[in-house]
Amino acid sequence: MLCTLVDEAPSGEGWLFEMKWDGERCIAFVRKGRRPGVRLQSRILRDETPRYPELVADLARVNAKEAVIDGEIVALDKRGRASFEALQRRFGLTDPGDIARRMAETPASFAAFDLLWLDGKDLRGRPLAERRRLLKKITGRCRRTEFSRDYDDAGALLRAVKRAGGEGIVAKRTDGPYREGVRGREWLKIKVTDSQEFVIGGWTRGTGRRSGAFGALVIGVYERRRGKAVLVHAGSVGTGFDEDSLADMLRRLRKLETPACPFAEAPKLRETVHWVRPRLVAQVKFANWTGSGQLRVPVFLGLRNDKKPEDCVREAPRRTRR
Repeated sequence: MLCTLVDEAPSGEGWLFEMKWDGERCIAFVRKGRRPGVRLQSRILRDETPRYPELVADLARVNAKEAVIDGEIVALDKRGRASFEALQRRFGLTDPGDIARRMAETPASFAAFDLLWLDGKDLRGRPLAERRRLLKKITGRCRRTEFSRDYDDAGALLRAVKRAGGEGIVAKRTDGPYREGVRGREWLKIKVTDSQEFVIGGWTRGTGRRSGAFGALVIGVYERRRGKAVLVHAGSVGTGFDEDSLADMLRRLRKLETPACPFAEAPKLRETVHWVRPRLVAQVKFANWTGSGQLRVPVFLGLRNDKKPEDCVREAPRRTRR
């Protein structure tokens, strides 16, 4: 189930409010009995189970024979805040030794916020309040799986999230069902900082201290033109990288190089652009959009493993219904 971006939090009865977790969306499948096991599946159906052994062990403590739990894999920064940049250290690992080392350096947690299935019963048609009550009950023995706390004062939560440097909050109807794949009005997101996903379409060479790496990523979003989805240039982002992420990104980019420009119209840039097939998705925060559809002051946060390139469109908040 997906969230719709709106301009302000809804008011009135029947809403609960949660933090918008800055991590990787994931469904956890837990089974006990003769064939016990835990499986973690990302939003694009990627199996994340091997990358998070600490979560697999912890979810085995869930007090149920069978459970399907919706939540977010998160990692905490030095200030104890959920940080997408910190979680980046856990992405893309396959070697067990590397996974163990990164797990020790950057342990993950699972913020559980919905329960879809419990002990043979499909709960998706039940009200959210009932699903969450059951979820809180079955996760009480877990240590790294935390029930995502809800609040009834959206304004106070927004102010607290803004002070902490968070991205925003989510509003959910307490009487709503779970509708997979739907971006409706039962779940709404309200942001305090602008950030979203962008498709990487190219890169420019670095200069000076970055002469052996790249200078900036050339990014865009998809738009529909004449009934066809096309990639439209949204700007370039060259800040937000450290030495490790620069080297890792350049390796990924070189594997995707192509002579063909992936954008509907080649952006007019002073630098020479190395085009890549539009396969990588970047999370970017920024000040705002210009009138010409470019980003102001973009900063790279990390790569998204849980988003498809074709789902990256320009996010525009809808008016909140009163």
